[in-house]
This record gives sequence, C-alpha cells and structure tokens, in this order.
Amino acid sequence: RHLLRLREAIPLEIPVHVEFRHAFWYKPAVLDFLSEHDLGFVNVDLPRLPGLPPIHTSYATTPIGYVRFHGRNAAKWWEHTEASERYDYEYSLDELREWIPPILDLANRTRMTFLFFNNCHLGKSAKDAIKLMDLLGMQLPEGPLPGEEERNLF
Repeated sequence: RHLLRLREAIPLEIPVHVEFRHAFWYKPAVLDFLSEHDLGFVNVDLPRLPGLPPIHTSYATTPIGYVRFHGRNAAKWWEHTEASERYDYEYSLDELREWIPPILDLANRTRMTFLFFNNCHLGKSAKDAIKLMDLLGMQLPEGPLPGEEERNLF
C-alpha cells in the first residue's frame, strides 16, 4: 500500500525506483507488482551475507534499468561505529567484471540504464565508476575530471 500511495503521489513522468535490501523481495510476484504499477526495480550489489539479495541480477520493471553498487564490506555491514563504514569498500576489477554481462543484458532490454556507486567513502565510488566505464569500453569525458587536481587525495 505504501508503494501504491507513493506512485500515486508522484506524476507518472517522474520515474520511481524501489530498492529492496532483503532477499525476501526478490520473487516474481514483486517484480510483477512493480511492473504493473510503473515502479522501477533497483538491482543491488551488496556483501554476500545471509538475508541480503543475490548479486548480479538484471531485473527491469520499467524502461529504465538501475544498478546500485554499495560495496561488499561484509565485516562492517552489520557492525560499525558509523553507518558510512559499511560503504568503505573499493571494488576489484574482477568484481566489477562480473557485472558486465548483467549490465549489458539490462542495457539491451531498457531504454536507458543507470549505474550508481554508493561506496563513496574516501572517493572510492568515483574510482570504481571510472574502472567500470573502462571495462564497459566507455570513453571518459574530455578535459579534467571533477576534482582531478585533488586526485592524489584518493
């Protein structure tokens, strides 16, 4: 009911995506519900811990694909002093490479696909985004990247 109220409150031209962080929600009935109500599904990358969703999914319930990378800091996911510690994680090239097939599958089935990095502790998200762009054969923007003059900080 909450998701239906949310969808009704926001004009249809504004995309709304839902991110589930428990494996319970990863089932056909939920995907069907989201599709029926024009609610997008957020595919997530999280640590491989009991109860968390599977990784490398490529579900799409609207014409917009969405993947959100939170990092895989299993040691700090549940036990941390500051919430930001759980996102203190830098992806290896192999971990990002595993995502290439699901990302391409998603991109082939949607009008546009967004890839977001939430492992923003000490600039790790920017570094990982650049690595993934390279793996996908995407060209980096010309000219200095934002904060390039401070690149040595991370």
